[in-house]
Amino acid sequence: VDLGIDRLVSEGIFEAAFPLHEPSVNMLDLLCQKEREEFEMTGTSEPSNGKHQPETNLRVLLTAQWSSLKKMFQYQPLDYIRLYFGESVALYFAWLGLYTSWLIPVGLFGLLVFCLSAIDIADDQYVEDICQRGDDYVMCPPCNVKGCKVWLLNSSCFASKMTHLVDNVGTVLFAVFMALWATMFMEQWKRYQNVLAHRWNVANLEPVDEPPRPEFLSLLDTKNYKREVNPITGREEPIVPFWSRKLPVCVITYASVLFGV
Repeated sequence: VDLGIDRLVSEGIFEAAFPLHEPSVNMLDLLCQKEREEFEMTGTSEPSNGKHQPETNLRVLLTAQWSSLKKMFQYQPLDYIRLYFGESVALYFAWLGLYTSWLIPVGLFGLLVFCLSAIDIADDQYVEDICQRGDDYVMCPPCNVKGCKVWLLNSSCFASKMTHLVDNVGTVLFAVFMALWATMFMEQWKRYQNVLAHRWNVANLEPVDEPPRPEFLSLLDTKNYKREVNPITGREEPIVPFWSRKLPVCVITYASVLFGV
């Protein structure tokens, strides 16, 4: 990890590093156009089988069938994503697609609850008492503000209407619906995940920790921190002291809480 390509690039041993992959559609068109221009400049006839011919690879297929807004309402080519990016990325997009599709009934039910709550404002007894007969009630002054002036109850008419939108029988039903929806979604995802794992033969897929950034490792080397063997990874790693790692976070957190109170 410490001697990876990113570390070599950051230290200036290599100027740049680019991963090898299949050419895109635009790159193939550009290469074919350049090849035709070369034949026109030399005056030779263009052969039927040029050096750069349009090809159908995974990158081209993903560009045509996946990475486009026109394909947002179609099923994702998860097998192609798995072959190009790997199983972990494919499982992520599988979860994202399932989650997005399951959000459709949530959005529709939430919109229905919101519309019914907005319609029910005119028939709510509490809103009617505050807005129509609130001018008959003089409320005690809130002395936490300057002036301590009395106020009429109907001055909170708009606030009572907004409160009714989020505090009514419909929101209680929506909360029950979300609790059931979350449980059903998790069970469906477990089934779908097992189906994909069985299809791709990755039942024992283990997570891979992201390696530390070369800039961070170089910064630790310049600080001359004490090195110890990590009991988890078994490698010698620099130990960042408490005062420079957690003390500033604790001071900022407690100071924000105290000033907020």
